[in-house]
Amino acid sequence: MAGIENIGHATNVSSSAPFVELHQSLARRAVAISPFADQLMEFINLFTGEFEAAKVIETGVEIAIREALANAMIHGNHERSDKHVDVVCRSAWMGRS
Repeated sequence: MAGIENIGHATNVSSSAPFVELHQSLARRAVAISPFADQLMEFINLFTGEFEAAKVIETGVEIAIREALANAMIHGNHERSDKHVDVVCRSAWMGRS
């Protein structure tokens, strides 16, 4: 997956849990949504593993991701092809964020 993946420690003073963070910039094209959402769900699933609660909400998360990307491309960028949508996804180890 294109983009930058960082491994580090949260900067929040109340939590020092290690995390993995993904940064991605998408061109404003609707055809980019589905492949990116699929890749992002794979990334998220790496950290949710076999947790039963994660499986229950997975579909809702995927729908929310797709809708957020579509809204950002259509409304946030005012459908300008020279704009990009930046996505940041952070997952703490052991399900802690």
